[in-house]
Amino acid sequence: MPISTDEVRKELRTQRHDFIKEYYKMAVTDLDRHIKGSWQTIVTVAATVATISLAEDNKLPVPIAVAASLGVGFWGLCNLIDGNFWSLRAIAFLANVEAVYFTEEDRKHFNPYVGHHPGYHLLDSLRYQFAAVVLFLFISIAYFIWRAFDKGLSEFIARVSNSSIEAFVFWLLPWFIVVLGIVYTLHTWRMCLGKYLSFVTDSPGPGMQTNLPIKRSVEFETSENNVPITSGEKVQEQLRNGLRQRTSDWQNYFFRAWLAAGFGFLFLCLILLSIRFGWFVP
Repeated sequence: MPISTDEVRKELRTQRHDFIKEYYKMAVTDLDRHIKGSWQTIVTVAATVATISLAEDNKLPVPIAVAASLGVGFWGLCNLIDGNFWSLRAIAFLANVEAVYFTEEDRKHFNPYVGHHPGYHLLDSLRYQFAAVVLFLFISIAYFIWRAFDKGLSEFIARVSNSSIEAFVFWLLPWFIVVLGIVYTLHTWRMCLGKYLSFVTDSPGPGMQTNLPIKRSVEFETSENNVPITSGEKVQEQLRNGLRQRTSDWQNYFFRAWLAAGFGFLFLCLILLSIRFGWFVP
């Protein structure tokens, strides 16, 4: 006996419903994995302490120890930013799935953010880690400055004046890592912002019913029963416009940060070179 079209459609609708639910579970697992994985970045704090300890025990030259500590720290920041992007993307996908089953009226019963993608920002659990890594980056820089001036300004000037070109470049390495790390961290934030804007634009979701006079199926048809729908593009419109403006702003911020970091590093090099070759006498 041939299977009717209605039966085939009903079976496909059931399979689609089950698939969406399983996809939702996978997204929850993915979100949990990214958040837990980002917590592993806290090992950068331990790495910072370990490398500085090696320098204190004279087992590693101070510039190498500080440069390694800074490099690991900036890697940790970029890792947090990337993990934050994938977490926000997972939450946005969950919002798209929730829009299938909830209505705008349900927001006051369950969650005021149902159907809305989250804004682009650091999640609270990751923000604390970000602040901790930044703190230890400052500690590494402070330690490097303290070791450079531990015997006073006059001794520092004498040390720079009598240093070889190789040693001079060697002691500039941590500052080069600082400049490179700042620029690349800002670049990572800017790139993730652009990717999130693309996701919000390309996958705004199926839209949301205003209420439930008639239940909408998982096939999202709207014309058959005239179900009142607020489109996904409309639901995400405010966020999308805000992300576009922030993307444009960050293009300008990144260019200015690159110029500031570059000129700052060149200015530092000029000062140290003037001391090294006797152009500057305090």
